[in-house]
Amino acid sequence: MSVECERVINDAIRQGEWDVVYEEARRWSEQAECGPLPFFALNVVCMLRGDFAEAWQVYPRAFGEAADVQLIQEWMARLRGQRSDEPNFLLFEGVFH
Repeated sequence: MSVECERVINDAIRQGEWDVVYEEARRWSEQAECGPLPFFALNVVCMLRGDFAEAWQVYPRAFGEAADVQLIQEWMARLRGQRSDEPNFLLFEGVFH
């Protein structure tokens, strides 16, 4: 299911549908062994919404370990390969840097 969740989130990022990104990431984050990606997506959307309290709560689940950061970097590289010039992707990626 994580591949499908990632695909839905990637499409929603491209379209700037931040509510869809949030809802899909929330659903994905409830799966066992989901990894850091849904928490990163939640963190980004929460910051875009100005919900810094929730962003702070999910931050450790996104960036808790060096391996988590590596997985997020790989996701950003996949997105960059597909959507490098799209403004919504650049906004999403900008939170990572």
